[in-house]
Amino acid sequence: MQRGESSQDRIYLQLRAAMMRLTLAPGEPLHTQELAARLGVSRTPVREAFIRLQRDGLVNILPQRETTVSLIDLSRVLQGRFLREGLELHVADCLSERGSAGCLQAMNALIEEQILAGLEGRYEDLQESDDAFHRLLFEEAGQLFSWEVMFQSCTHYHRVRLLSLRSSRISENVIMGHQELIRALESGQKQRLAECLTNHLRRLDEDIPLLLARYPQYFLPAEAPAAPRRE
Repeated sequence: MQRGESSQDRIYLQLRAAMMRLTLAPGEPLHTQELAARLGVSRTPVREAFIRLQRDGLVNILPQRETTVSLIDLSRVLQGRFLREGLELHVADCLSERGSAGCLQAMNALIEEQILAGLEGRYEDLQESDDAFHRLLFEEAGQLFSWEVMFQSCTHYHRVRLLSLRSSRISENVIMGHQELIRALESGQKQRLAECLTNHLRRLDEDIPLLLARYPQYFLPAEAPAAPRRE
């Protein structure tokens, strides 16, 4: 526990991390007494964590019935991608105006980590390295707060991204997308960077039908949305 962090915060963060990593899978029932015993706390901080997680879109609470990890809502996934694309394109614009990013060495090191994690099937590590890669763009542009707000709110989008990285084909495309982004940053060409970033983020639209077929139990019943037409 970090200094100043309450036991309520600790339980919330532990449960949130388990849901974001799919250790607590979408649709899984949540039992207050069982979780309290496992975490070594009373039922109160677990109940309070459920309320906070419901606000995050990660928990469904049905009074007097059942509490479950929320199923993934595709409409929220696409809204999350929309938000991220808008913010990240603005960040790319800032970096283009400032010239070559000072974080290129760190980004190349993260790509090496991603390649190794992908080969070894360490999907959570791959996603963490993927997040760290994009976080560097926001940090370099002086927009770290925007990253933190987006990361906190786009929980459905984040879980789909982890599912997608379990596919070797998709994870390879993600890593190649990162390599293209670095080359675009090094070129200093504003339009090229924007195009690479847009293509990278919109690959998820093509992956969704595959994820629906492979993990139908994790999604709210709905038809797969049509991928946006590219001009």
